[in-house]
Amino acid sequence: MTLPDFEELLALRGVAQGLALGAHRSVRARSAGAHLSSHRGRGLEFQEVRQYVPGDDPRSIDWRVTARRGRPHTKLFREERERPVWLLVDLNPAL
Repeated sequence: MTLPDFEELLALRGVAQGLALGAHRSVRARSAGAHLSSHRGRGLEFQEVRQYVPGDDPRSIDWRVTARRGRPHTKLFREERERPVWLLVDLNPAL
């Protein structure tokens, strides 16, 4: 494995700044979460089911678990997190 030296990295910095890595869709705002998504849904992942507590959102009641156990249960969700992006560069001289 050959690692580039510092001068090579500095030379490539200008090339990398010219890359267009913009979004394919329009962005509504610069703040996080204010962009259009190609996926439909609430942007939430299912986490667990627990017994209903007064004050919980009644729209999140899991009616199947409630019918099975005889007591109201609600679904808990967590926000989806951004996934890391890996950039792999093959610096093999044969390429």
